[in-house]
Amino acid sequence: MASSNSADPPPPGVPQALGWTLLAAAVLALSWYLGSVQRESALRQLESSGRQELDLYVSHLAGQLDRFAFLPALLAGDFRLQSLLIAPGNSDQRQQVNHFLTYVNEIAGSLDVYLMDADGVTLAASNWQDDPTFVGDNFAFRPYFIDAMNGRPGRYYALGTTSGRRGYYFSHPVGDPADPEGVVVVKIDIDTLENNWRSQDTDLIVTDPDGVIFISTRPEWRYRSFRPLSAAAIQRVRASRRYPAEGLAPLFSALRAVRPSGAEILHVGKPGEAGYLSIATDMPSAGWRVHLLVSQQVVAPQVWQTRLFAMSLLLLLAAGAWLYAERIRNRRERELGKLLAMQ
Repeated sequence: MASSNSADPPPPGVPQALGWTLLAAAVLALSWYLGSVQRESALRQLESSGRQELDLYVSHLAGQLDRFAFLPALLAGDFRLQSLLIAPGNSDQRQQVNHFLTYVNEIAGSLDVYLMDADGVTLAASNWQDDPTFVGDNFAFRPYFIDAMNGRPGRYYALGTTSGRRGYYFSHPVGDPADPEGVVVVKIDIDTLENNWRSQDTDLIVTDPDGVIFISTRPEWRYRSFRPLSAAAIQRVRASRRYPAEGLAPLFSALRAVRPSGAEILHVGKPGEAGYLSIATDMPSAGWRVHLLVSQQVVAPQVWQTRLFAMSLLLLLAAGAWLYAERIRNRRERELGKLLAMQ
């Protein structure tokens, strides 16, 4: 019996199966690539529209703050406040200032207005009739008081230690800036700044210089840090008593990517959940950073629609090409059969 070292030829179905496998892999790879192209295009559109929304809100936010920024300086020049600081034991003068600050607070639409002496003790306040009231409380530990006593206007955000309400504080020295006799403070409501932003597809957060979230369209995100803080930063923030003691847990666990425009892809929640496209800008006058967050779940349906459409189209084209090739092959086989029969 004759023997041969040559390998047996592969079965006829093997090359065809290999070809179909390679074709399927090519279709999947191309569909995935086209989906990635669509994702990049959608992200660029979101960045453009998000930047416009963010600029509008920052302008609105700055306008709301500017409504009250001048008020402490105006009150600091009032003779009634100056007279009470000179004679803090004058009960008639104190009552007159209490009524005056109540009137100013109602007209301006602020949350509270109050006057402190050089030691930080509140002498008169717009909430003098409330329980609790600021009158008699000492706020010398607040940075807005320290700034004003150093002769410069102060701005500060914090959770009220007496009222428990969030607020933004404007302060100004009363008397000679080189040696102030006291400090006047205007506190405005933060809730209205949040309520002005309601969007189905985006969230808004504002962080302080330490990266702590104090304004958010999602209440569960408040008083968390934008990213993990160092132990020293956590100790400094808690020492200021600005936020609840149980806060400061990091919101975003990972930074996925930084886009060429400066926008960031952030991850929050459980692994596998969609991340957020973060577009941010600074407000130097307030020391804030405003972030517009867009969930990538907005982009995901578009990406998968593109991939499924591309896959369907490519498979349809492949099927059409296969049918055409089969038709050509069958015609050639018939022609070859005729030729063999004639021979």
